[in-house]
Amino acid sequence: MAHNLFSNKLKIILGSALITAISLLTSSNANALTVSPAKLELDLKSSKVSSGSFKIINSEKKDIKVKIYSTPYSVVDENYKPDFEKNEFYTKLSDWIKIENPKLVIKSGETKKINFTVKTPNNIPNGSQYATIMTEVIQSNKNNSNINIKPRIGMIIYANTDGKTIKKGVINKINVPFFQSKPDINIESSIKNTGNTEFNSNTQMLVKDLFGNTKLKQDNTYTVLPYSIRKIKFENKSKAPIGLFKIEVNNTFLGKKHTESHYALLMPIPVLIVFIITILSLLIALTLVIKNKK
Repeated sequence: MAHNLFSNKLKIILGSALITAISLLTSSNANALTVSPAKLELDLKSSKVSSGSFKIINSEKKDIKVKIYSTPYSVVDENYKPDFEKNEFYTKLSDWIKIENPKLVIKSGETKKINFTVKTPNNIPNGSQYATIMTEVIQSNKNNSNINIKPRIGMIIYANTDGKTIKKGVINKINVPFFQSKPDINIESSIKNTGNTEFNSNTQMLVKDLFGNTKLKQDNTYTVLPYSIRKIKFENKSKAPIGLFKIEVNNTFLGKKHTESHYALLMPIPVLIVFIITILSLLIALTLVIKNKK
């Protein structure tokens, strides 16, 4: 009986999860709205009121009711999972933002301009401030279910202040394992921001053969937030070559280029097994030839 009770509970949980997933995937409102720009930069001064604006575009074939509000913006870990809840001294910006029209209806095909103001205190913290302005779809729960879905999109705000700004960063770690048997090449570079404002890093990862020819390449720019470490992974999905290669990692930030090189043996397990068997066979054959000559 206990087993049946557990089984029924499990079915209910899985069923609810499936309904939620389907609802999220089929909610056209979640994909109908876009904001422009996706990121906005502001310059703030203590005890001053600044203004800004952005646009919301409704590509749905029906009107959509939304509410607009500000949240903190930070990241959770080295993989830069966004966090819109945690309050830090560098996310106070969300408390200073006032939306001109926080609830409105955006008509089908309409592009709506949204204005907002930022009123800063007289004791504004040093360094930069970060926030997100969220546009959330207001939905009526017609099926009276207990599932609460809130599709929303956000615009990130990076704000420079008139306080003391420190731009500083270091390479935290470069990780390139020598033996790699998986199809995806494992190259990781992590950068630590030790200042109080963000900076951009142009990170280049090169896979070269022993003659210096580039076989695979990744070249992107990443923003590193203050008081954080950002891990950058090699995400080139091209088929990995087989053999011994030189891996070169170049990180360029704050006017300085940091280069580090490693060697890696890229070889799938089946290929390695065949290679070992071939070498052993050749050694055995060579040994037999030498013995026969004696």
